[in-house]
Amino acid sequence: MTVPNTFANATTAIPLVQLDQNFNTGVTLGNTTVFLGNTTNTLGNVTFTGANVSSGTISGSTSINTTGTVAAGNTTITGTISATGASNVASISFGGSSLSTYTQSQAWTPNQGSGLTVVGAFSSSGTYTRVGNMVTVNGVVSGATSVAVTAVGDICSNLPFGAGGTTIFFGGAVNNGFSVFCLAITSTARLISTSSIGASPNIYFSITYTV
Repeated sequence: MTVPNTFANATTAIPLVQLDQNFNTGVTLGNTTVFLGNTTNTLGNVTFTGANVSSGTISGSTSINTTGTVAAGNTTITGTISATGASNVASISFGGSSLSTYTQSQAWTPNQGSGLTVVGAFSSSGTYTRVGNMVTVNGVVSGATSVAVTAVGDICSNLPFGAGGTTIFFGGAVNNGFSVFCLAITSTARLISTSSIGASPNIYFSITYTV
């Protein structure tokens, strides 16, 4: 808000009513107007740069832009925190230690891998849970009549996160009567069956790997 009265060039006595008007002029922070002498506990639509929250409670849905640093200090954080500004968040730290219990869990749809032989319409479903840098994937690929996979063939090629590190990660795949190892290849999003699986309506799989 604009201060209604200015006195830089005043040549006569300043009316007290004009001083009162000035002191009662609010200051707008975000979408909140703050008045002199009043206590304001809530501010909305405010962006903090280089903020250090030393104490208090952060609640509701809080978005953190990961291009900067947020120091939580002695602060209670409730509700949902979403980190934006990067496709993957390397770490979330409180008091200098990594928050290894970072958890993400949701549905995921496997694509039709190049190693599948599908008779009839293809369908699939799956879920994944990520805790820190550890990902557990469970899913099923199906054919309306049947689905099979060749040895060293891709069951799918769109794992929720590409496998990291320098290790090949092993899981399992099974149909109605046959089970094999499956594996996630380092630095790819491929899930590969180590052996062939014969035709059946469904192939179920599960694997845990790091990113």
